[in-house]
Amino acid sequence: MTDLREAAKGEPRGLLSIVLVVGALCALVPLTLGHPRPLVQLLGLAVAAGCLWSALTAVLRRPSAPGFRIGITALTQTYLAIQLGILFFTRPPAFGNGRTVEVVAAWAPIVLITTWLLVEGAVCRRIAIITYYLAVVVPPAVLWTVRGPAAALATLGPTGALLLTSAAVSIVLAELARQREKSVESLAAQEVLERMAHTDALTELPNRRSLMAELNRETAVATRFGLPLAVIEFDLDHFKDVNDVYGHQTGDRVLVALARHVRRRLRATDVVGRMGGEEFLILAPGNSIAEAARLAEEICESLRERPMAGDRAWITASFGVAVYESGDTADAILVRADAALYEAKRGGGNRVAATNRGAADARQATSPSRLS
Repeated sequence: MTDLREAAKGEPRGLLSIVLVVGALCALVPLTLGHPRPLVQLLGLAVAAGCLWSALTAVLRRPSAPGFRIGITALTQTYLAIQLGILFFTRPPAFGNGRTVEVVAAWAPIVLITTWLLVEGAVCRRIAIITYYLAVVVPPAVLWTVRGPAAALATLGPTGALLLTSAAVSIVLAELARQREKSVESLAAQEVLERMAHTDALTELPNRRSLMAELNRETAVATRFGLPLAVIEFDLDHFKDVNDVYGHQTGDRVLVALARHVRRRLRATDVVGRMGGEEFLILAPGNSIAEAARLAEEICESLRERPMAGDRAWITASFGVAVYESGDTADAILVRADAALYEAKRGGGNRVAATNRGAADARQATSPSRLS
C-alpha cells in the first residue's frame, strides 16, 4: 500500500525521461539555424545537458535535488525568452519563414511540460508557470516599447499561437495533476482503513485479526521448513482492579505503557499484539519452548519492577507458552498457549507456564479452553 501511494505521489519517471530527452533535442535544434552568438550556443548546450542529466537520474531512480530542478527550469525558460527575442528583434519580417516559427512553436510547449514535471511544490510550480508565460510575452512587449505598436503587432501571430498552445497544454497538465492528487488521497484513505483494520487503536499493536494472519503464516513456514516457532500468550492479573481504583483512563495508560515496555524487549523478528482487553500475544519464531519460557520469565519479572502509569498501577501478568509441533495448525498452537495461560492463572498468577501437546491433551478433559 505504501509503495502504491509513493508511486502516485512521484512523477511518472518514464514520461519524465522521455520529455526531458525531447526537451534536450529541442534545445539543440535552434542552434542549427545558425546563430553566431557564442553565449546563446553555450546556453543551449547547457540546457540540453541539464535535461539529459535529469532524464538519466529519472531512469536510474535517483532523485535530483530540488534546487537543481529549479535551476534547469529557470535556465530553460531563459533560453526560450532569448530565442524569442532573437526571432522578434533580428528577423522582424521573417515570420513567413515557417521553419523558424515551427522550431519556436515546438520548443515552447516542451518547456512548459518540463516545468510541470521538474518543479515540485504547488507554490514553486505556480511561480515557474508564471515565469514561463512571462518568457513568452515579454519579448513582444519589449518590442512594442522599443519599436512601436506596428512592429509588435507583426509578432501577434506566433505569440498568439504559442499562448493558445501553452494554455491548452496547461489545462491538460492541470487536469492530470488534479487526477493524481485524487489518486493520492484515495490511496491514503485506503491505507488508513487498512491500518485500522489490522491495528489496535489504543496500543497501536497488531490486533487479533492481524495476529492470527501472522500466526498462520509462521505456522506454514514452520510446517514447510521444520523451523521452531513459539507462542507466548499473557494476560494482566486483576486488571479490573486498576480500572476500578484508578479509572479507565489510567487503565488505558497502563495498556499503552505495557505495549511499549514489551515491544522494547523483543527481537525485530518477534511480533506482539493485543488479542483484546488485557490479553496479549507474542509470536517468537526461531525459539524453542525453553527459550520462549525464558523470554516470558524476563518480561514477567520486568513488570514486577516498575509501575506502568506514574507511581501507581503496579501490575503483574500470567504467561502461557507453547511451541509448534509437527502437524500443528495455528489454532492448535494457540489452544495450548491458552491452556498454559489458564494453568498460570490457576497457580495464582504472576508466573509463567509452558505446555506441550501431551500435557495439554492430559488437561483438556478437566480444564475448559479460554480460547474465543
